[in-house]
Amino acid sequence: MKNLALAMLALLPFFLDSCKKPKDLQFVTQKNVRVEQNGFTDTRLGMDLVYYNPNSYDIQLKKADVDVYVQDKYFGHSTLDSTFDIPKLDTFTLPVWVKVDTKNILGNALAVLGVKEVKLRLEGTVKVGRSGFYVTIPVRYEGMQQLKIFQ
Repeated sequence: MKNLALAMLALLPFFLDSCKKPKDLQFVTQKNVRVEQNGFTDTRLGMDLVYYNPNSYDIQLKKADVDVYVQDKYFGHSTLDSTFDIPKLDTFTLPVWVKVDTKNILGNALAVLGVKEVKLRLEGTVKVGRSGFYVTIPVRYEGMQQLKIFQ
């Protein structure tokens, strides 16, 4: 009985570590911006977002809802309902699609004409976890980025 208690005590740090909230994913950059579907009212843009996982363990991304702003103007919304495996202490690429009102593309394109970098802001939430335990964490990024779709 004493050995069982010692074994459980020795494993306690591992159980506590597995239950703690994962560190926020760190946005690195966006790349491969492309028009996937073009319409009169709605346009679907595809892009690859590169993130870094600062956690010392693999996690899964289960759901994401993110609003995209360019030059502080609402650009579009992205929803992701697929599950992605994210490697520990590594960068990973997440393919996303943003549903954009076509008039937002035109308005933003005019506002950034001739500008090399634009202010990109992402706001929303992602659901991440491991071993069947998931938490919702906020996504907040703001920084200057090159968006080749406007150039």
